[in-house]
Amino acid sequence: MRTKQVRPDPIEFEYELNISKKMDDVVGKEYLLFDFRTVKEFRNFIYRLSIYDTIDLQKKVLKFNIEGLSAPELSLSESGQAFFKYKLYDFKNTEYVLDIAKNAKTHNVYGMKVGKNDIKFTKVPTSKIFIIVNIKKD
Repeated sequence: MRTKQVRPDPIEFEYELNISKKMDDVVGKEYLLFDFRTVKEFRNFIYRLSIYDTIDLQKKVLKFNIEGLSAPELSLSESGQAFFKYKLYDFKNTEYVLDIAKNAKTHNVYGMKVGKNDIKFTKVPTSKIFIIVNIKKD
């Protein structure tokens, strides 16, 4: 008799992005924080997400391309999610296109309106969503 193979539960999303407005007290400027994380937690190392950005503030387009994981620089063992943080200074309170790609192939495109006191979505993708995007208020 064969034993049943145990498989992990499928995950709905591979990545999570938390967007929030923060204040940099050293510079004295407000910035948008894009905090990318994997949904999966790693047991032996905390990896770093390899993400390349193309920011065009004049065209109001914010592009991030998730390429994968890179190994940690230190050899100390620690568990946790892979992450990448990006701080966007000099933004304007207006509407932006947020284009998040996975390996430059699959794109999730959002419409994002940045107001004086909040951030809202004006458009969200409906198919092949590989990332969940949240607005965080502090």
